[in-house]
Amino acid sequence: ILDIGSGTGEFLFACKKSNWQTTGVEPSKIARKQAIKNYSLTVSEKTSLSLFKEKSFNAITMWHVLEHIPSLSKTIVSLYKILKDDGVLIIAVPNINSFDASYYKEFWAAYDLPIHLWHFSQETIVKLFENHNFKFVRKKAMIFDSFYVSILSEEYKLGKKNFIKSVIVGLISNIYGFFGKRGYSSTIYVFKKQNKAF
Repeated sequence: ILDIGSGTGEFLFACKKSNWQTTGVEPSKIARKQAIKNYSLTVSEKTSLSLFKEKSFNAITMWHVLEHIPSLSKTIVSLYKILKDDGVLIIAVPNINSFDASYYKEFWAAYDLPIHLWHFSQETIVKLFENHNFKFVRKKAMIFDSFYVSILSEEYKLGKKNFIKSVIVGLISNIYGFFGKRGYSSTIYVFKKQNKAF
């Protein structure tokens, strides 16, 4: 498994304990050193996916990383190359169509400009990966993200935290996500590599 943006290594360490062979990519020196020191993980500072051999990984994960990547199409092509033929790609991103996004508007914390370069809806991320020969398998809500994003958004909007209102907005966002078509504040998407049609 390859975790791109592996941070301080907790996710990869959980994979390691489940007998996965793990590799991480993390540009932050501080986070990378912690992952190596605390969990004895293999984590590279080099972010170019061309350094990996073709069809190297059964699974690749990106937890709130894709929105930071400058060369989106180039990166997805590289993901396809280094994933095995039956490989799985797991992507977590914020949802620009969520209730909390529409409620907070320009104060929505998940815009996170200029750090976030891209913003996705449920439809656009699926379309993007299907256009690069990935098959959408399923999605899973990140229900706690709506509360976290609402706490930050309230602070951006008012200059102070408002936990009660943040919980209410986060809860409403999850209700909309469950019953409506907007989707949740953040979502995990699972894709499978498809063979290219020639």
